[in-house]
Amino acid sequence: MTKVKFAGYYAATKKEKRLVDFVNTTSMKFISHCCGMEEILLDSFYKIGIRRFDPCQPCNNLKKMKERYPDIALIGGLDLQGCVDLSDVTEDELRQEVRRCIDEYGPLGGYTIYGCSVSMYDPSAFAPGKKMGIICGEAISYAKSKIK
Repeated sequence: MTKVKFAGYYAATKKEKRLVDFVNTTSMKFISHCCGMEEILLDSFYKIGIRRFDPCQPCNNLKKMKERYPDIALIGGLDLQGCVDLSDVTEDELRQEVRRCIDEYGPLGGYTIYGCSVSMYDPSAFAPGKKMGIICGEAISYAKSKIK
């Protein structure tokens, strides 16, 4: 959907802004969950106070989003459709995807790696050798190796 077409369907309302403002005055922070092209919605969401975006999928230009609004937080980044969610993905491919995300998005600041579709309904996915176990383990060890 184009930005122009979207504007015809969605415009941030006073009611939504009041909700975001209220949440942001608490110890909680409002997170926009929007699968797909969040990039075209960014200006509308930013205008009403949303600063956290999940799951930031690589179909978006995440670097451009951070350049435009340096104070936003990006949650995600993993290529779910092209890597993580594939039934035949290898451990090495998962580790490479984690490293790509950390190398590409980590230096931008305000970034958290996350692969929600893998574990949403399967806590066993976090076991060693399972997808989220591999992703989390690699994220921790690789990120630590990048800290000087």
